[in-house]
Amino acid sequence: MIRRFSFKGVFSTQSTVADLYILSGNTFAQNGRSLGTFTSWQSQEYAYDELTGYKYFKVDGTEWARLDKPGQNIVSDFDSSDGNYTVTVNRDFDYLGPNRQFTPYVVDRYQQLSSAKGLDVADGSSFVTKTGIEMYSGSTNSNGVGTKKFQTGFKVDSSYFYSMNHVFPNSKLTSSSGSLPGGNVTPITKIINVNSVAPDYFDYNGNAITGLHYNLGHQILSDGIYTTNGRTGYKIGNNQYININDATGTSLMYGQFFPTRKGVN
Repeated sequence: MIRRFSFKGVFSTQSTVADLYILSGNTFAQNGRSLGTFTSWQSQEYAYDELTGYKYFKVDGTEWARLDKPGQNIVSDFDSSDGNYTVTVNRDFDYLGPNRQFTPYVVDRYQQLSSAKGLDVADGSSFVTKTGIEMYSGSTNSNGVGTKKFQTGFKVDSSYFYSMNHVFPNSKLTSSSGSLPGGNVTPITKIINVNSVAPDYFDYNGNAITGLHYNLGHQILSDGIYTTNGRTGYKIGNNQYININDATGTSLMYGQFFPTRKGVN
């Protein structure tokens, strides 16, 4: 199944060409054309192919670019209805203790048109962010099944994005609503953190859900996990699920999604 969503962002090819596809029925097929290296293209729509696990971004009226080569990325401004966040650099910073230590360590940072670089940033530093990046970083195979890998980050100045792995966002916390159906949905109690600029949302029957406004870093208290042979996702609302590849789950922590080394607040 292919699910399609509206989108307002930029697709960048980085140092590789991007093959172009057309959508025929429920299948993406290459059309023999491509986008050149180090070019950027406006996109108004993206699609998730459930069969292959790839994301496609529409770059003109009929052609789609697939996010499938290392370094290729998409950048999108946050939806204003979800707000802007302050992201805080955090590794050894004791957010709960009385003596806060602002020690520097290397934070991965990205540029839209260049490779990631490290930068010493004071632990505990905070930055307002309004834009997110998602970069394809390859795939791995587990028992013969390919898993797509992505890096994400928050824009902190005119050029750079800080890796989501090295900061935590002071983002909204909302709660999943609606009934908890039986069958494919198992009750859980987890705060999940949206870790994609272009998430895949679906209903119980696998149809796309549009009109949701969760940004990268948004936190949702999930009360269920949907699992079938074809798809897995966290429940985020009434008959609303987010692909498990586009969200990170943690044990219930009241108020904040802290890095795994931190305790509850």
